[in-house]
Amino acid sequence: MFIGTSFTDVNLIKLLRTSRTLTRNMHYALIFDNPKEELKIKKLFDNYLYNLGVKVIRLPMKNEVDYSSLVKYIKIINDFIKDEKHELRKYIS
Repeated sequence: MFIGTSFTDVNLIKLLRTSRTLTRNMHYALIFDNPKEELKIKKLFDNYLYNLGVKVIRLPMKNEVDYSSLVKYIKIINDFIKDEKHELRKYIS
C-alpha cells in the first residue's frame, strides 16, 4: 500500500508498467474525489491509470483537505485481506 505516493513519480510509473507486462492482476488506487475537479479530467486520469493496470476507487471528499475518512477505508481493506469470506469478495473478478 502506497500512501501519499504521486502517480507522476517516474519510478512508480516504471514499476506499474513492468508489473502490467508480468501479470494480468490489477492494482487498486484509493483516490479522494475532489468535488472541484472537472469530470473530464478525472475520467482521463482514471483511464490512464487503468492502462497501467490500476483500477481507481474514488472516495467521497467533503472538501479539498478532508482526509479524515482514510483510516476507515484502510481498516476496510485490512479486514478484507484478513477475511477470505469477506462480503466484498463477490465484487472482485
